[in-house]
Amino acid sequence: MSTWTSWTTPGPTQDGRERVGWWFALEPMGSDAVAWSLIRVDDEPPTGPVAAGIRTDLGPVRLLAESLLPGRDAAEGSDELWTGPLVNPAAEPWAAVRLGQALLPAELRTELLAADLSAVRHTVTVACRGWLAQVPWEALALDQLGEVRLVERARVGAGLSPAVNAGRRLAPTPCPGAPALRVLDPGPRVGDGLKPLYPGGYPTAWDAEGVVAEGEQLLPDGEPLGIQEFGELLRAPQGWSRLFYFGHARAGTADTPAGAALVFSSATGAERFSAHAWLGAPQTWPSPARVALIACGSDDSVHLEQSGLPVAAVNAGAELLTVTRWTLPADDASAREMDTTMLALAVDAAHREDDPLTAIARWQCERLAAWRAHGRRADSPLLWASLATYVVPAVELEPAP
Repeated sequence: MSTWTSWTTPGPTQDGRERVGWWFALEPMGSDAVAWSLIRVDDEPPTGPVAAGIRTDLGPVRLLAESLLPGRDAAEGSDELWTGPLVNPAAEPWAAVRLGQALLPAELRTELLAADLSAVRHTVTVACRGWLAQVPWEALALDQLGEVRLVERARVGAGLSPAVNAGRRLAPTPCPGAPALRVLDPGPRVGDGLKPLYPGGYPTAWDAEGVVAEGEQLLPDGEPLGIQEFGELLRAPQGWSRLFYFGHARAGTADTPAGAALVFSSATGAERFSAHAWLGAPQTWPSPARVALIACGSDDSVHLEQSGLPVAAVNAGAELLTVTRWTLPADDASAREMDTTMLALAVDAAHREDDPLTAIARWQCERLAAWRAHGRRADSPLLWASLATYVVPAVELEPAP
C-alpha cells in the first residue's frame, strides 16, 4: 500500500496542482448559536484565522438539519428511513442552499467558487460536534441556486481535537503485501433485536472480480466471530493493510458516549465491542493505519464529549478513518436492492487507493451527478453524504508493544 498524503503535506499534488487546505471549526453554543473559525492550513505554520465569528440565529437551521436525518424511531429496514429532504429531488437542493448559506463562511464560499480546479486542489476539514456533526457537509451548496456543492470544489474531511493525538499508539507496520481484514455482518443470526444484513450469505457483489484480493477472505466465515477472536485477528503477526467493518453499531448516549459499540457474535448471541473497551486496551485490538467502520451512526461526534468509536480507533492507531454520520437503511436482499452495500463497496474500493479521501470525493461527485440526472434514492445524499473521513496526522511516537 502506497503512502497517502493529506492537507498537512506541503508542496504540490502528484498532478502538479497547488495544495490548499482549510480547517473549519464549529462549536454549538446552546440551541441556536454557533462559534466558528476558518483557518488556512496549507502553509506551515498556519497564519491564523481567515475569519471567525458567532452566529446567534441558527435555531431554524438546526431544526432543518435535524429534519434531514432518517427516521430516528423507524424500525430497522423500514421505508421510513427513506424519507425526508435528502431523498426528495425537489426539496434537497433547497435544503443544501439554506444550510450552505447559513453554515459555510462567505470567505470560503467565495474562494472555492473562484478556484481554478485545474491548478488548485482544495481540502476542507470540518471539525465539529453536537448537531453540527450530522450535517451533510459534502452536499452543502456554495451558490444560491444549488448548482455547485462543496464536494465538487474540495475534498471534505472530518477533524478531531488535537488532544486525541496525544499518547495514541502508532499503527503496526504490516508486512509487504499484507491483506485487508474485512469483517462483514458479524452480528448474531438471532437475538439482540438486530436483523442480519445478509441472512442468506454474502451477496454476489462482494464476490466480483477485484473486490477481494488473492489471499483475503470475508469474515466471519461460517462461524461466530466474537470480540476476543477479533482481537486475535488484529494482532496477527503479518499485520493488516487496513480494517474494513460493515455491520451493526449501537449508539452511545450523551452521558456515556464511550458506550457506542460494534456488534459481533458469540456462540450464545450478540457481543458488543464498545469504544470504552477499545480505549482501555488498544494493545488488545491494535488498529491498522486505515479503518472503515460502515455501520449506523458509527461517527458519534454528535455527543459533545468525543470518546466514541472514532476516538477509540484513532487511539489504537488509525490515521485515516471513514465512518457514517447517521442511521443507514438496510438492504432488501429479497428485492435485490443493494443500495447500502454499494456504499460499503465504494468505501472499500477507495481505501485501496493511494489517496482515499480523493477517491471518496470522486465517487460522491459521481453519485451527485446521477442524483441530479435521475433522482433515484440509491444516488441520494442520504447515502453518499453520510460518510465522514478523519485524516489524522501521524505522530512521532515509539510503537507500543
